[in-house]
Amino acid sequence: MSHHKALPVVFFLTIAACSEKTSVDRSGSESKAANPVEPAVAKVEKVGKVAIDIAAVEHGLRPRFVVSGEGVEPWSLERRMAHYKTPGVSIAVIVDGKIAWAKGYGVVDATATTAVAPATGVDTDTMVNTDTMFQAASLSKPVTAIAALRLVDEGKLDLDAPVNDKLLSWQIPQHAFSLESPVKLRQLLSHSAGLTVIGYPGYPAGATLPTTVQILQGVPPANTAPTFVNQHPGSDWRYSGGGYTAVQQLIEDITGAAFNTAMKALVLEPAGMSRSQFKAVLAPEEMKTAARAHVGGTSAPTSGYYHRHPELAAAGLWTTPTDLSRLALALVSPTTVPPATDSTTPYSINKRNDETLLSAAATADMLSTQAGSWGLGFKLNAEQDGMVLSHSGSNQGYRSVWFVYQDGRGGAAIMANADNAKHLITEILGALSQHYGWRYGQSLTREALTLSQTEQEAIAGTYRLSTSDFGSIPIVLESGPDGLWLAESPVLQRSKLYAASENDLFLSGGIDIQIQRDKQGAVVALLFSNGLVAER
Repeated sequence: MSHHKALPVVFFLTIAACSEKTSVDRSGSESKAANPVEPAVAKVEKVGKVAIDIAAVEHGLRPRFVVSGEGVEPWSLERRMAHYKTPGVSIAVIVDGKIAWAKGYGVVDATATTAVAPATGVDTDTMVNTDTMFQAASLSKPVTAIAALRLVDEGKLDLDAPVNDKLLSWQIPQHAFSLESPVKLRQLLSHSAGLTVIGYPGYPAGATLPTTVQILQGVPPANTAPTFVNQHPGSDWRYSGGGYTAVQQLIEDITGAAFNTAMKALVLEPAGMSRSQFKAVLAPEEMKTAARAHVGGTSAPTSGYYHRHPELAAAGLWTTPTDLSRLALALVSPTTVPPATDSTTPYSINKRNDETLLSAAATADMLSTQAGSWGLGFKLNAEQDGMVLSHSGSNQGYRSVWFVYQDGRGGAAIMANADNAKHLITEILGALSQHYGWRYGQSLTREALTLSQTEQEAIAGTYRLSTSDFGSIPIVLESGPDGLWLAESPVLQRSKLYAASENDLFLSGGIDIQIQRDKQGAVVALLFSNGLVAER
């Protein structure tokens, strides 16, 4: 893989989204006919305020951790996109219960220098805009949880009844744990059911895709292990993509419809998410407005444009930050949901014109801590300035974050088409929190120690990190007169390491690293706060 040239960032002030049906104006509300009596001065002031807000965020990026005494000078988004080799980013921001602004940056495909991407032959608009779809990865899970809660509201599912009573095409294999305490929907939605399979690597273009049942059974052509219970349901929190694939089969069995069809009726259409769909394979026309995946430390364009994810509920949503923000507001704001209009949809729920997306009871369940710091579908961050619903997403070549305050006063969705974008998104969150005064995503000041040269050299060396996407990868720590550095690798940027103690390191991007030693005190492994382990 080779480095592509740093691309200039193309800024788009999306006064109107590119959809013909719906647009987002400068104030963030869905645009309708202009008010003819609104004073021109008020319009100018509104436009000016939004432009100032956007500029402050674009030029206010900052790291998650700031080392005490070093200070930090904010970066521009353009500079950091080039630093992280991230071709494209899309952002939508919620302020005071409305979408305040949405904007796209960069390109959908790093190889696209004309209207046709030469590596794929896909006829595409090269620039990211607010209609550009990204693979949402694990942001698919909370959207799926909302659909399941709508079925609970309809009386078709019960949060606290055994899910095997409703599963028709596949059953969660019986285990001593599940015989004693059957798996319930509440546990599946909160990652506390004790099911296996953390995540899914996806499938390259042209691969035979498994059915949902084959994925759950772990049989070819599925490329992941079977899904089963191996710890007591409800006893502890453990992230499980397998649990959400079980929910996918459950929704298909209950509705009698394909998952995407059911999700359109249950969530996407009611929430006005016109640029969203659950699909493993996009049609050629749909690829014209989709961002290409870029993988590894060099952001190499993915062969086949993107990895296919038939695990739709866990990782298969294609969407935009604006659509995600619409859904967030439908959850936390007192808006109403229009009735379904597509009479051709095989499955549709019974809605009233005055029906909100979720009932008060379902919303209360979603926002109640179920296991660890998780509610149903979302992580619940109890910030000092209020409750925040959040989730992050990570598929090969895509990174994303989605959050909203429970009272709707703030939130954002950020999506990018590069593995490297994880820390970039963290820095964008830092800019948002700084400008809008939110606690969520704010930069934190950390104290750092100075390690002796001997201590640095004891830690420096080559470690091996096992990943599902890239296999075994060398992680190299280098010692020098200016401290410890994490060398560039296929999955990491070159970054300075700071020491919180002799056994605890951190990266300014927000990653903590615990040093593990043997009985003689020699360093044997690095434990990253995201759960990865690199062994010497």
